[in-house]
This record gives sequence, C-alpha cells and structure tokens, in this order.
Amino acid sequence: MKQNGPKVVLPEQHTDRRGSIKPLLHEHNGSCVVIDTVPAVQRANHYHKKDYHYCYIISGELIYYERPAASTKKPKKYIFSAGDMFFTGPMTEHCMYFEKPTIFIAFGGGTRKQEEYEEDLVRVNSLHDEFIEIL
Repeated sequence: MKQNGPKVVLPEQHTDRRGSIKPLLHEHNGSCVVIDTVPAVQRANHYHKKDYHYCYIISGELIYYERPAASTKKPKKYIFSAGDMFFTGPMTEHCMYFEKPTIFIAFGGGTRKQEEYEEDLVRVNSLHDEFIEIL
C-alpha cells in the first residue's frame, strides 16, 4: 500500500455492469471491527507497542492527530472523511476527534480481544486537547 503521511492511497476500484469492487487490503490476518461514533467525542489517545491499524471511513469525518511515542512535539493534525483510509503504526501516539456522526472500519494487526488489546497499548493525555491549547 502506498501512503502519503498516514493517508493510504487506495488502488483503483473495478467497475462493470454489476457495480464496483473497491479494494481496501489485499492481505490481512488481524482483527476487523466496525466503530460507530457520536459527535463531540475522542477515541484512542494511546499508542500501541507492537500493533498497528488501518482505518477506513464509511461515513462522516474525523480529525486525526499523531506523533511519535513519548515525543513532546506538537501533534500533526489530519482530517479524513468518507472514502479515506489511514494507517497508524506501532509506537505512534494517536487520537481521533469526531465533530459529526462517523462510522469507520478498523483493521488491526493483532487481536481486539480486550485483555490482549489493552496489554499492547499505552494511554496518553488527549492529543486533541493539547493541540487546541497550543493554538
């Protein structure tokens, strides 16, 4: 997969008289979850020690922040909307902030069994709040 920052450049979709097929991931052995989020909330504010995930936005929009784990630099800010996919690698602090109802699919490299998932992540303070305070 090609990337432009965290944004994943998706391959062209195949279209014929029956409709279309849009490839997201050709090889994937981890978890796949659909996340439905209400407005004015944050998700993540953590980093994964070893895990990673791709997120594909089905509907809505999110503001995504990231920076290397343990960095004191200002987080980078990105906006992703329906049809976008982005990647979060291990050891990358990240936060998602939602201003509108949003549904997305998260393809994780590891399991989403809660105990194993929690064991791999380290929680951090809100990158969204930190970004706003810096402005």
